[in-house]
Amino acid sequence: GAPRLAATTARHKAFTAVQTGMSTLDWKAYTDTIPADELKIIDKVDGYIAADGGYPIYEAELLLGSIGVSGADQERDADVALRAIAAIEDA
Repeated sequence: GAPRLAATTARHKAFTAVQTGMSTLDWKAYTDTIPADELKIIDKVDGYIAADGGYPIYEAELLLGSIGVSGADQERDADVALRAIAAIEDA
């Protein structure tokens, strides 16, 4: 099974996605461009995580919420999250 830490990580991925309106992979790409002294400020804010597997959920241009998946490697986490969003859109 997934480590216990995965539940917290999944919540942080969902939080990051809904707060930023972007995937956590895009958030990681963004934070990779920030100078180290500025990144220290962001690192002090609880709940944000730069790891693939978190996605915002939009309908039209309205942000409805987000999903965060953790427990496997980041590629699999992202795949599960995207499949879940696709299932919601098909419902």
